[in-house]
Amino acid sequence: MGKGMDPRSRKTFEADGKTWTLQFTTNALVELEEAVGKKIDAFLEAESHSLKDLRTMFWAGLIEHHPEVTQKQAGDIIDAAGGLEAIMGIINGAMTASLPEADAEDGSKGGAVGNGKAAA
Repeated sequence: MGKGMDPRSRKTFEADGKTWTLQFTTNALVELEEAVGKKIDAFLEAESHSLKDLRTMFWAGLIEHHPEVTQKQAGDIIDAAGGLEAIMGIINGAMTASLPEADAEDGSKGGAVGNGKAAA
């Protein structure tokens, strides 16, 4: 049996008086693929993402530990946590730790999301 997911893939943060846990498990990544209509590698390699896609990715990372959260509520949590810019480090940290085998040849982590910016 394998060692399981890297515990560093579980990121906790505070927002709206509650502790939240973000983790991109296999099931979370499948939910993300289904919601955005793209394979995870194509999604992560995109140069930019719509705000809707970023909110959907955040939602997918939440549902492992907070299955009751809707995508609209995920947007509210982003706002309560300080906005998208504040939350992107948490998203990228969780995604990178969830996909360590995605190390790029240049030494960067392939699990990070594009350039971390929404499309204009």
